[in-house]
Amino acid sequence: MPVLTEKQTAFLRALAQGAVPSEAYRIGFGHQQMRPWMRQSAHVLMRAAKMAPFVEAARADYRRHLEATTEAAAAAQAATQAALLAELGLSQERVVRELAAIAFADLSAHNERLPLKVSDKLAALGVLAKMLGLFDQAKDRAPVDNSLNLRIFIDGEEQGGGGGGPDGTRPRPPSPGADDAR
Repeated sequence: MPVLTEKQTAFLRALAQGAVPSEAYRIGFGHQQMRPWMRQSAHVLMRAAKMAPFVEAARADYRRHLEATTEAAAAAQAATQAALLAELGLSQERVVRELAAIAFADLSAHNERLPLKVSDKLAALGVLAKMLGLFDQAKDRAPVDNSLNLRIFIDGEEQGGGGGGPDGTRPRPPSPGADDAR
């Protein structure tokens, strides 16, 4: 097993803590300021046969630590959210029921407790549709033809429509004297 110097060990420790290679080099080798050449030196050091297995181990340690930290933070956030929802008496089912009550309320009925406008209903319908995945862009849909075909008649005579220029109109006859101008 190769013996590493203190500086190489400090370099690996900085990598294991998540530093980018050039910053790990700066830390490991005791430089106060980052220099342009440190990036190249860090990569040469990382590829050295003596260092490569240690570099991979340091990066793997960092990934494991990052995953554990991320999972712990997500679990803590979920626990906090669950406690808040329980404290407020909220659930997904209750929210859906309330949104449905707004979305499908009769606007003609006078309700002093909860006066509704059309915009309230539309907003509630939009939120419900998103929650239920009704507007999921990933779903297959029939292609929509957005092209517009027009037939224009002036004084009973059809203008354009088939066999003409790129915009569907027929080419205009040259104006008198156009040949003379050339």
